[in-house]
Amino acid sequence: MFRMKYLLYFIFFHLVIGQPQINLHHTGGVNENENNDLLQHDCLRIDVLNGDKYVYREMLFYCMNEFSSKFNTEENGYFPKFTFEQLSKQNITSQQLYLWSTPIDIIEDYQWYLNQLLISNDSPLSKKIFYNCTLPRFGSMCQYKIDYYYSDYPSLYEMIKTFYNIYPYNPTDLTCYIHLQCNRGHPSACLDWTEICNGQIDCLNGEVDEEYCWQLEINECNDNEYRCTNGQCIDKSFFQDDIHAPDCFDASDLYKRDRPLPRLCSSQMPLFKWEDVTCKSSPLTDSCMTKREQLLFETMDNIKDESIYNQCWYAFLCVFSYSKDPFDTRCNDFCKYHICLLIIKQDCPNMLFIPPIPVLFGDIYFAFKKYKPTMLDYRKFLFPYVCYNNSRYNNFFIDNSNEIYNYSTVLFNNLICRWGIQPELLQQPDVFPSPQFYLQHLHSKLWQYHEIYNYNSIICNRSNMYQCSNSLKCIFIHRRMNANDGKVDCLGATDEPTLCHKANAIINWHGFYCMNQSLKLCIPDVQLCDSNTDCYYGDDEQFCTTKKKHSFRTFCLSEERENASDVEKFLCNKMQPYIKEPVIYFTIDGMKKSLEDQTKRIENEVRSSSPIITKSDQHQLYCHRGINLLIWLSNKKNITKITCLCPPSYYGDKCQYQNQRVSLSVRFQASPNSWQIPFAIVILLIDDDNNKKIIHSYEQITYLSTRGCKIKYNIYLLYSNRPKNQTKNYGIQINIYEKIS
Repeated sequence: MFRMKYLLYFIFFHLVIGQPQINLHHTGGVNENENNDLLQHDCLRIDVLNGDKYVYREMLFYCMNEFSSKFNTEENGYFPKFTFEQLSKQNITSQQLYLWSTPIDIIEDYQWYLNQLLISNDSPLSKKIFYNCTLPRFGSMCQYKIDYYYSDYPSLYEMIKTFYNIYPYNPTDLTCYIHLQCNRGHPSACLDWTEICNGQIDCLNGEVDEEYCWQLEINECNDNEYRCTNGQCIDKSFFQDDIHAPDCFDASDLYKRDRPLPRLCSSQMPLFKWEDVTCKSSPLTDSCMTKREQLLFETMDNIKDESIYNQCWYAFLCVFSYSKDPFDTRCNDFCKYHICLLIIKQDCPNMLFIPPIPVLFGDIYFAFKKYKPTMLDYRKFLFPYVCYNNSRYNNFFIDNSNEIYNYSTVLFNNLICRWGIQPELLQQPDVFPSPQFYLQHLHSKLWQYHEIYNYNSIICNRSNMYQCSNSLKCIFIHRRMNANDGKVDCLGATDEPTLCHKANAIINWHGFYCMNQSLKLCIPDVQLCDSNTDCYYGDDEQFCTTKKKHSFRTFCLSEERENASDVEKFLCNKMQPYIKEPVIYFTIDGMKKSLEDQTKRIENEVRSSSPIITKSDQHQLYCHRGINLLIWLSNKKNITKITCLCPPSYYGDKCQYQNQRVSLSVRFQASPNSWQIPFAIVILLIDDDNNKKIIHSYEQITYLSTRGCKIKYNIYLLYSNRPKNQTKNYGIQINIYEKIS
């Protein structure tokens, strides 16, 4: 009678109260192998359906990575429990268990048990235990609770999404990709996945982060594919199919103004559009997490030359700190700004490296001379000497050495060191130049002089390679074009055609981009060579050699360009209109409701009653991009431990490591005679080991063409070993079945 009362209670409770369901997946045991690798387990699955005109669906898992045996969870005597036999006698169905936030593995076992009862009453599963958890507690033994659970949300997705909006990611240490042995000069500094194959050397132990990247650099795509600037290939139907979500890792398939903003990434769920994209906004990293740059600079500050007095070193760091923020109080107990300058004068050598490791490209150092009171402007000594031993950087300083940037040169520790100031900064009395700012400026200038690929003659002889004049070196032809890399290298920005495009326009004209202009960025071809200076610096007229017959007509008309120069002909060809080819999807006659309408209706039904979460200081963000999870080790003693549920892109007890993964975007289209047929689609990540297909991970989709022909599925597939076995060949296998029930 006691158990019957509890059973009736939880049936009534779950049917009446509406709240988020929390059904765990993969709650089976995890084997601890000899390499101490572990699979992800106890996972929450969140289905994300986003978009309005452009629709994508993303399957996101949040999983534990620590062994369950580590926690020694006591048997729960607080919540009622029932055997499968007791549940079946009360006619409880597996669907009811699902609605009660029961783990999926238990639901499947219970359904298997019910099926066996049709054959025999003797089943080993009859004694298996089901714990009747009451939310916010969940799990196979009701041992878990999400640290910031809110019962008023209609779905787990809404609750998690709002959490990221309310509590932006603000880490105090770095996440690391540890599957490539990289020395960044300090133990607390590490490699980010976005810093691999990013076109610059970040590891000081050789060029391991760029070692094999030339293969991607010279990669060519098929005719039905779009080539991203980094060499990645995407299907042409994916090109700009969603102006808010890139398919290229470098986001080069989007207009620059539509690319993900780093400042937004920290307050978004870890979806493809935020996690699987790089951001060229910092000289130290391509990560879209803005805090990473600051943390890397802080690790560099912690690297001290042991031959330098502590007072000297700390005084320099304090001056740098004041230069970034004049109101910074962290150094007040050591020295104020002018006192710091005196310490530098007294205790520092004439010249020193700060930091004592390269700050850029693995071979460029910053050096500083000690402060001298004779300096008319004491801020000048904050401009560092740029030191290197590679002669290719000489060209930059020679080309830029003039009356504005007058570089002086010294030799220091067998390195060439050049020093120059930026007068425009010194014209503002309240501006203190900082090494970080100067590094940002230097990175954009020296990028084109930084070479990491040394191709042999066999590769250089390929048709897609460009042989440099008077040199044995060659570069990939796309690198020579520098198209859509965000840097204007050519007259009129012909190498950056998207700068003058209008977002969402079907027809775009490649306008003429005025250099260094802030008011009028782009002008049409009719304003070129019309004897009027429309660009501030007159670059719209400087190349003109042909006098137009009619000033109000474009010189690109055939009758106006009979005697046009090669430059004029080239510009005209580049300014032809660009028409984006739309991707056409089949429609069914008589079908009035579009996918967009269906999506809006679903979203409105799910989200219309979303409550508002207010920020509270009680939530300490323990996990990198993950979810804080409380584990009850003992209910009697109220002993808990905190761990993390990590998204697919991270793992570790604090989600501090970046995962090796396959990020798959796929769209399906059925033939016209199959539009009404539901399909089960199983996507597998496999390796072919001695002709044995080993499944590492999988995802299953139920697909109906009339409902999902325009949906793009974003799926993470993970390797079952960490790190993955480099000797094996991995592949993706897609199996499609007709559903009969």
